[in-house]
Amino acid sequence: MRKRIVKTTFILQIFICIFFCGPNAKLDVFASIGATIADNFIVDLVNKKIFEYDKISDPFIEGIQNIKKIDIIKDKSTQNKIIKIENEDSNIIYIELDKTNRIISYANNYVEKIGDSFLEHNTTLKSLEMNSVKEIGNKFCYKNKYIKDISLNSVEKIGNNFFVNNMALIQINLPSVKEIGENCLYKARRLRIVHMPKLEKVGPRFLYSSDELEYIELENLKEAASNFLYNGEKVKEAHFPKLEIVGSGFMKWNRELIKFDLPCLVIVEGSFLASNNSLLYLNCPALKITSYEFLTLNRCLLEFNAPNIEKAESDIIYQIPSINKAILEQIANKEKQKVKTLVNNNKIESHI
Repeated sequence: MRKRIVKTTFILQIFICIFFCGPNAKLDVFASIGATIADNFIVDLVNKKIFEYDKISDPFIEGIQNIKKIDIIKDKSTQNKIIKIENEDSNIIYIELDKTNRIISYANNYVEKIGDSFLEHNTTLKSLEMNSVKEIGNKFCYKNKYIKDISLNSVEKIGNNFFVNNMALIQINLPSVKEIGENCLYKARRLRIVHMPKLEKVGPRFLYSSDELEYIELENLKEAASNFLYNGEKVKEAHFPKLEIVGSGFMKWNRELIKFDLPCLVIVEGSFLASNNSLLYLNCPALKITSYEFLTLNRCLLEFNAPNIEKAESDIIYQIPSINKAILEQIANKEKQKVKTLVNNNKIESHI
């Protein structure tokens, strides 16, 4: 009974502090009752729990359960605090706070799955270490502005809106990822290094407007949805040796790519490589189906190898006439050859 009264009193003190105290007073009051603020969370040192004090739902808490011990270490030179958490399995988790109690660093190498909206409202995180996580939901670090380098060694699947509008990110290492949802790294304008050797499928707007990216290799990518690397103006080298299907707007508005080899590409949707004003050589030996605005405004294209095209939109002839006239003749000849084959096999009667 006494424990219940103590706990109720603690919660009431927190409630009063949150709604009636100013920012600095909050920190003092929380410290006096054995607690501290960490972004939108309260670290209860007395009852060894972490919970939200705002009306948010964040899987950040789910990765910190069964707490056995909490220590707070203060760095006198920076005024930062390091929260050291030990759970019942003796695993150690670190949370670093700046002098205004915002989370700037997080290390948890034991959580394996993260739900939607992980630290969605945090804008200050600079360092993240999560080496065991295998699956990430939507809106991961959605509003983050400070992380420059991210490495998640075990993650295999990522949802939508992963690191959206991050202007600081320079390097990303996802060596195990196979599938990514929409808007991944959307407008990561400073990104220069992408390492995703096992990636097979990406949703719409992957690496949309990556202004500084010059080189990219995705060795196992097979399917890319719409607006893949759209407006990636500075990409000079791109290697996708297993890519088979691409959505509309694939690498539209590139300015630097000169030679491009897509040996397994079979189907493309609209605006494929549109407005790539420097492209000279394009090799698509397996390509069969094109769509509207195919290679539109590629004024420099000198050589285009696509011996297996079977279907092309009518506007293809207006994009690069000197090359596409031959392509249309190639398609027409294939149709004639099909008719001859059918006649020779006595499957239709020839009365032409």
